[in-house]
Amino acid sequence: MITLPDSITTWQITAIGLSKTHGICVSQPFPLIVSKNFFLDLKLPYSAVRNEQLEIKAILHNYMEDTITVRVELRETSDVCSSASKKGKYIVTVMVDARSTRSVPFVIIPMKLGLHTIEVKASVRDWGGQDGVKKDLRVVAEGVLTRLQVKNVELDPARHGGTDTVRVRSGTLTNQVPNTPASTHISVTGEQLGRTIEAAISGSPLGDLLHQPKGCGEQNMMGMSLPVIATLYLDKTKQWEKVGLERRTEAVNFIKMGYDQEMHYRKADGSYATYPSERSGTWLTAYVAKVFAMADPFITISGDVLCSAVKWLVVERQRPNGIFEESGTIWTPSMMGDVLGKDVDDTLTAFVLIAMQEAHKFCTHGFSISGLPVSMNRAKQYLESRNQYLTNPYSVAMTSYALANEGKLNKDILFKHSSTDRTHWPVSDNDLLTLEATAYALLALVKVDAFEEAVPVVRWLKSQGFKGGKDSSTQATIMVFQAVAEYMTKAGKVKDINLNVDIDISGRAQVIKLSFNKVNALLTRTNKVQLHENFTVTANGTGQGELLVTTFYYAMPKEKNQDCKKFVLNVELIKQPTVSLKEATETYKLYIDVLFNSDRNATMTILDIGLLTGFVVDFEDLKQLSTGRERYIQNFEMDNTLSERGSLIIYLGQVSNKLADKVAFRIHKVQDVGLIQPVGVTVYEYYAQENRCVKFYHPMKKDGTLNRLCQDDVCRCAEESCSYQKKLGDVSEVKLLDKACEAGMDYVFKVSLVDATLESHIDTYRMKIERIIKGGTDHVLDGEKRLFLAHPSCRVALDLKEGQNYLLMGDTADLIQSGDIFEYVLGERTWIEYWPTSDECNSRGPNRRRCLEIDDFVHEMENVGCVN
Repeated sequence: MITLPDSITTWQITAIGLSKTHGICVSQPFPLIVSKNFFLDLKLPYSAVRNEQLEIKAILHNYMEDTITVRVELRETSDVCSSASKKGKYIVTVMVDARSTRSVPFVIIPMKLGLHTIEVKASVRDWGGQDGVKKDLRVVAEGVLTRLQVKNVELDPARHGGTDTVRVRSGTLTNQVPNTPASTHISVTGEQLGRTIEAAISGSPLGDLLHQPKGCGEQNMMGMSLPVIATLYLDKTKQWEKVGLERRTEAVNFIKMGYDQEMHYRKADGSYATYPSERSGTWLTAYVAKVFAMADPFITISGDVLCSAVKWLVVERQRPNGIFEESGTIWTPSMMGDVLGKDVDDTLTAFVLIAMQEAHKFCTHGFSISGLPVSMNRAKQYLESRNQYLTNPYSVAMTSYALANEGKLNKDILFKHSSTDRTHWPVSDNDLLTLEATAYALLALVKVDAFEEAVPVVRWLKSQGFKGGKDSSTQATIMVFQAVAEYMTKAGKVKDINLNVDIDISGRAQVIKLSFNKVNALLTRTNKVQLHENFTVTANGTGQGELLVTTFYYAMPKEKNQDCKKFVLNVELIKQPTVSLKEATETYKLYIDVLFNSDRNATMTILDIGLLTGFVVDFEDLKQLSTGRERYIQNFEMDNTLSERGSLIIYLGQVSNKLADKVAFRIHKVQDVGLIQPVGVTVYEYYAQENRCVKFYHPMKKDGTLNRLCQDDVCRCAEESCSYQKKLGDVSEVKLLDKACEAGMDYVFKVSLVDATLESHIDTYRMKIERIIKGGTDHVLDGEKRLFLAHPSCRVALDLKEGQNYLLMGDTADLIQSGDIFEYVLGERTWIEYWPTSDECNSRGPNRRRCLEIDDFVHEMENVGCVN
């Protein structure tokens, strides 16, 4: 008798026999399926937006031969409105036919952000069988999570008379979604390379510079490169205790992951391609060889893997005159210097030679490559002959480093192309290439021990905030990091540090005190403050540090055509006449047209497509787009780390600057959602992510018509967070005075509603300020107009009508500064009351008494004010 665990699964039973004559005999596995006659499942989306009305489904599975009666309970969840709210549970009884499945729908409305546990129980009448399910629902804010870098400065007391003081004032946010969180993060590091190293070895998808190695052959190498260089630096300078000795294991695992994944893009001849179906690339193969050679001290790198890449370069890609030619698609011109310029042959040849120099020691013993020394010598001679004629500072810097490794650096030529103060090598109109070129120049100077000339270069690089964290700067950051690390290692510049940093936040009695020394210099300390808090950072002592101030907030999903400088993007969602997925109720087709607005084609381009709550992607469509002769897209993946809601990531090849690239695929509605929020489609070049373009799509009409799923109790529960329009007889003059004089109450206005713009994600009411009864933060004048914002779920509760007058009182926290003017949120604490007309006040109807009470209230406020 075998007792199996209570889990629904399939077990494999294998019999083993021992015989003196036949040895060991093993039977074929016998599958044993363990299941329940009755069980329950709960279908939830990956995430939902706050205030969306969401239909969830409890799925009842009956494997018995009889029809059963099932009692289903939805349990109450705090901060989630449902039929169980204020009751503890909501019960529904249904019949489930024999050997069949039935769904039981419930409408819920999540009211607060975060994870909320949804629990459903089910029991079978007259049988005793029961089951229960708990699942977490992730609730995210409306709008787009936006990061705003407020300040990024060096802390250097020695250069400021012994004390370095930085004052930071709270900024104003553009288009912040009402009632969403916003916070400012103050990060201080006691060493200029600290945040770079921390991000490099963390492996966190939220790291400033590094995402987990993944994606195409190029992206994976970007993900692998930085931890390789960081680990080299920390090993050489013996500084692992500053970030934690245990972190080295994490870093090595990260490097190993990148190495293993890059094997997917290796061809039989040892070369590498961006995608397996693409032609092998000269630059990519050289880059792989370079990084693998650098990674050899940490993980086992196959000599055949490394040297076959070098051999392919020697045999297949070099001309007799020493030049190396590109063979694959150029996805990343910024990584290869000015690829489209006249120095392209020199830049690529120098890059390949540098990779060979890194790999040379591995490919001369055991995996010897015939002709490698000759090949390297031809490349060196070609670069020497061309060096004096180059005009691109990037090409000069890279060529100088390659020649420095061969003992042939000409410093006069190198500095001929530097800035007049000899601190950097400017590449016109491209800050990233300037950083990268300067890094190569610094490597060349360090190679020949020109440390005195290298000092101003290092200082300039540090001042640029090269560790700023944009994915678009990954390659520049890698080279800068390598150059500065090489300088610090060889010049013995791992300085002692004794830096004290005080953060004095306005309104707080206690000052935050941070101390940095040689043990903890590379650790980043972060403190979180409220958005509207000013603070002062004071640094004294010895050494240098870095201050980074960043604000995170949710912005309204507004399309800004002025932001779409590099791309022309059009997005359209069209409902299909037939439903093409069994479990779906509706099918739509999403059409995306994208054109690159430049004199060249875009390099590798990303479409980051947000998914509507309750919808799923048709993966068969995407597979057809990514395969076959046409091959409209290079690859696709679902990514829940780039977006709270989950995103569909589509990789495009070169996006044309002449004819729009078109992508179209189906999405299916599998769950009903009311007040569904729009989501965005973002397009950007992978290596220039600052040039983004965003467009939004939505299945409903643009007139703001509400699609309400809930009725009665559930909607009323959600509306409790709205401001109600106060009805006749609800209030008295005394109550008005109390409300107007509450702590935090900012303004009291008489307003008239001019017009309203009702949309799926926000309702905007344009009000004329008829009379200022109590002035507030906004220095508005009588007769001026202001915008008042509310969530569509509050539309019925507010019941505002054009042309009518209202008494409005609002809290300071519900004011949003948008440029030079304020916008007002109609929030939970907002007082809204109908203000009767003159005719209504002069009649003998019920409004007359209310008019007198309002008149008395206005007289009291304007002549006496709030006595407290």
